[in-house]
Parts: sequence; C-alpha cells; structure tokens
Amino acid sequence: MFLFIVILFIIINSYFSYLTHLNGTSFYDQRIKEKKIIPKVFDIGHKYLPNLTDNIHLLSIINFSAVLTPFIVHFLMGYDILPEFMYYFAIVYLIRIITINSTILPKQKMCMDEFNFKSMFNGHCYDKIFSGHFASIFLLVLMVYKKNIFTNIPFLGIYLIINALSILMTRSHYTIDIIIASIVVMFVYFNIPYKFKKN
Repeated sequence: MFLFIVILFIIINSYFSYLTHLNGTSFYDQRIKEKKIIPKVFDIGHKYLPNLTDNIHLLSIINFSAVLTPFIVHFLMGYDILPEFMYYFAIVYLIRIITINSTILPKQKMCMDEFNFKSMFNGHCYDKIFSGHFASIFLLVLMVYKKNIFTNIPFLGIYLIINALSILMTRSHYTIDIIIASIVVMFVYFNIPYKFKKN
C-alpha cells in the first residue's frame, strides 16, 4: 500500500510540475517573442543575499537535506516517523500543487529553462510561490521536536535558517515561497490529525 501511494504521488507530482513548467514557459516565452516587458520580481532575500546559483554543491546539500533526511531519521536512527511524515507531506504537497499552478511567477534570469527527471527533485524554473524543499525540512523539524527525538531549539532554528538562506542564495525560490511553506506546514501539522496512529 505504501509503495502504491509513493508511486501515485510521483505520478501526480510529475504531471502537475510539468503543467506548471509548460504554462510558465508558454506564457513568458510568448511575451519575449512579442517584445513585451517582463517585470523583474522584487525579492528581499535575492536583493540582500549573495547569488550562488552556480554552486552545485550547495544545491546538492539542499536536495539531500529535503529528500533523504526523513529516511535517515527513520531507517538509520531508528525512529518510526516515515508513515506520519509522508501522510502530512502528501497533504502539504497537494496544497503546493494548487498554489504553483495558480500563480506562476517569472523565472530567475539565470535559471536554465528545462524539464527532465532531475527537475522532479531539484525543481524547475517556474515552481515558485511555495518551496517543497523547505516544507519537507520544516515538517521534519516540527516532528522531531514534537516527538522528543531532538529538542534543542537553537540548533533546530539554526538548521532551518541555514536551509532557508541556502534556498534563497541558490535562487531556487523567492522569499515568499519560504514563508508560505512555513505557514502551510504549521497549519497542516497542528490542525489535521494523523489517522493511522498505532494503538
């Protein structure tokens, strides 16, 4: 059952990510052809933080942290969190699918506009408004704290800040994407009960 849900999630995510990419490229490419001005997006994080778009190592760390850390906590550290994590993350990601297709912001100018297997994990140029990477990290932090797996608040806070700054410095997302991810994760995690708790 778990494997089926994961496969279904990958298919749905792939379809809607591609739809976002398709709508973003067709809209903005057409504007370029018609020589219409594409306004720059003012973003406070991009304005004041260095641009590390080409830092492949930092991008890899962000992806590793967001995708693999829940599995490390579950399998290597031995804490049974993965089913609950996937439950909440699926709800968060459904909200993300709606938001990234509702309003498609212009891509960051250095973003190479392509869609392939890698962009399923790394993201692509037009999947803005809501950071899935930060949502994953923030959800994991809330879970490990609430379950008393790790309760050092300064360390967890610094971990979140470093991840948020890394996402902004690599220009993977806008500042609003981090803020919305945080709000949605908190709302979902603290207001939707987990239905499959062991007795």
